[in-house]
Amino acid sequence: MADQDFGIKAENPSQRSDVLLTQVSDEILEMEEFTRSRGIVVPETVRTELPLLLQRLSREPLGEDGDDPDGHSPRGSRRGRAANMDWVADNLPLALKVHQDLRLAIAPATPGTIRASSLRHNPILTMIGGAGLVALVVLLGIKALAGTDPDAPDQLVSAVLRLCGAGLGATLFAFWTARNYLRDGTFRPEYNQQYLVRFVVGILSGFILGEIVGGYQPLADVAGSYGVLGIALVGGFSAEAVVQILQRIADILVAAVRGSDWERARADAEAESSRRLTEAAAQLQDAMNESDEHARDTALHDIATRLRQG
Repeated sequence: MADQDFGIKAENPSQRSDVLLTQVSDEILEMEEFTRSRGIVVPETVRTELPLLLQRLSREPLGEDGDDPDGHSPRGSRRGRAANMDWVADNLPLALKVHQDLRLAIAPATPGTIRASSLRHNPILTMIGGAGLVALVVLLGIKALAGTDPDAPDQLVSAVLRLCGAGLGATLFAFWTARNYLRDGTFRPEYNQQYLVRFVVGILSGFILGEIVGGYQPLADVAGSYGVLGIALVGGFSAEAVVQILQRIADILVAAVRGSDWERARADAEAESSRRLTEAAAQLQDAMNESDEHARDTALHDIATRLRQG
């Protein structure tokens, strides 16, 4: 496996091999821990070669004081560098083989998704969870303050309740969506930005829904049962529902200003029918005034034909 697949950047081939072996070793340990925690059966070759690899890696080519194990050559000396390169060359092929076998065993998970599925290595989900906990603490504090201080400003308390409810709903949606990926170790770090955007949209949607709920009759009854906090929480959890509600309100406003398409079509049809009836009445009057009986019958027949046609 080429070292560029691991994103290795170093000045010379020996440094790249050294860094590559370190990274491969770290990922092997992470994958091995993942297989044990998930009860994944690994190939027999891994069970045989992994202990051998770990034993080799525990034998450093240089001592802690910069000398080789015999204490003769400093790390920066030609002999020390040669010993380190030989040690890397001896262990890198086996490490890459064990790494590949473990990757096949844990698929579809990868070392990258395993790391991203841990909150320690996923700052976005950690931030979202922290924001949800802060919203919960503030919510409980506001509830306690409102219970002990009857003079607390109602509008401010209501606004904070809506904001906290929206934050809790958005946090719940993020972790509910990610729960299976975190459990299976398949959370892809490239989706972190989408989770962050959805979290912000959820907060805005929940807060807006809490603001408009009182003036929208279909939601006013729901708000009376669950409260504005519950409505804001639902809005934070389902931003799509809020968008549909806002679209419905927009349609109502547009219809109030210019009428719905159906109303306009009905009005146009009534106007067209009135025009045709007026024309038919005038033509009928002219036909009745016709002195020639044959011409009068012909004119009446033409009028009846046009009325039948539309």
